[in-house]
Amino acid sequence: MPRVSLLLLTFERPAHLANALRALQNQMFKDFEVLVCDAGSKANNCELALSFGGLKMKVLRHEHKYTDGIEDAAH
Repeated sequence: MPRVSLLLLTFERPAHLANALRALQNQMFKDFEVLVCDAGSKANNCELALSFGGLKMKVLRHEHKYTDGIEDAAH
C-alpha cells in the first residue's frame, strides 16, 4: 500500500492534467498512488491519464450533468 494518495480532480483541462502527471512522474519520492477523478469532461482526460506510464494510478469517471459542480466528482 502506498504511503501517500494524491487525488486529482479534473474537468475540461487536459493540458493542466498532463502537466500535473508529468510533474508526478519526475518526483524523487515514488511511494504514492494517483487517483484521477474526471468530472465527465468531453476532453479525453481519462485516456490521457492512462497514457502516463510509471505511475500507480486509478482513473475514475463521474458523469457530469452540467448542474453538479466538480466537487461532486469527489463523492
